[in-house]
Amino acid sequence: MKFRLKDTFINGFVLSMLLSAIVFGIVFLLNNYVLIYANPNRIAPLRESTLLSIGLFPNIFLISRMSNKGYLKLSRGILTFVFGAVIYMVFVYYLKVF
Repeated sequence: MKFRLKDTFINGFVLSMLLSAIVFGIVFLLNNYVLIYANPNRIAPLRESTLLSIGLFPNIFLISRMSNKGYLKLSRGILTFVFGAVIYMVFVYYLKVF
């Protein structure tokens, strides 16, 4: 059975959230368990804002892949999540508004 993804805005938003969460989890585990033990000071080399930025990076490839296949609403949902996450990171981590 072939899996077909519907071209809806909410599917793109959810797909983007799942991809970002998976990549963030992998990078977080690498940062906290592998890189800390390699570092003699036992300090995590990457900050949380850097990990979130790395977690958003694969969505760029997902946007281009989905827009080339003709899933334009799905691409807009992914792009909306990425813009929202970037604006959140700017306000929380760089401007320290919240």
